[in-house]
Amino acid sequence: MTTPRPPAVVLLSGGLDSSSVFCQAETLRRAGFDVCVSVAPEHHYYLAGYDAWVGVNSPQALVFAASGGEPALVLRNVDVPLARETAWVEDIRSYHLHADDVAGTRWRGRWRRRRR
Repeated sequence: MTTPRPPAVVLLSGGLDSSSVFCQAETLRRAGFDVCVSVAPEHHYYLAGYDAWVGVNSPQALVFAASGGEPALVLRNVDVPLARETAWVEDIRSYHLHADDVAGTRWRGRWRRRRR
């Protein structure tokens, strides 16, 4: 017997305040996803208020879990002041471009599904 797979895409709606991300979490949960990693600058603005125009030059992400909790922005260390000025997200994690292993060091255990 095979395990049902979640759809490849989930359409999200809302925007520009903390309640929208929490509504998106419910949409993800219903579709069978655990986490959303959004890398599009326009989504960062729409969902978190972050004016991510610098995202075209370096990787950035808005990460939130279907289980709820506070979302996080992941961006270059030099972009932190802009995020603090424009976004409502408080959990801002930074990295040094070409020096840090973001996936390996910044997220260990953050949104793991709890086993029952």
